[in-house]
Amino acid sequence: YLLAFEPRSSRPPATIQFDGQTLYRVDYPTVHDADTITDAVICLPFHAGVVGRSIRADYDAWEVTRGRQTVKVTDEELAKGKAARDALIDQLKKQTLYLGELPKELDIDPYDRVDAVWYFRDAQGRVSRVADWAKAGGHLRGGK
Repeated sequence: YLLAFEPRSSRPPATIQFDGQTLYRVDYPTVHDADTITDAVICLPFHAGVVGRSIRADYDAWEVTRGRQTVKVTDEELAKGKAARDALIDQLKKQTLYLGELPKELDIDPYDRVDAVWYFRDAQGRVSRVADWAKAGGHLRGGK
């Protein structure tokens, strides 16, 4: 789906350039866990956006439910997953989420989510990888 919306001058730019690639701003993200957004607007040029898609990060964070069929999820993991999810929600109050293209060979999601490299952009315009933040915070499954 495409959505047209009015620009707001106070919003960060819909797209930015970083490390030679275009990154796309994410508006109105609904955070499921620290590596999955279940609903958002991926902003495109011309004040348009892709709506209604789930987005998977380029890293694997702790789970918040036992729904994932391919791994064993313990009570300890669920607690870590909820803490990681809450930490991401807190970061998204302070920073803007942007998406970069994931190399095709890593685009292996079986649930038809958008696979992307996630980036934070702070109020001063500095860009950083969300995966680095997740690793530093202990939010990655297996610490990787």
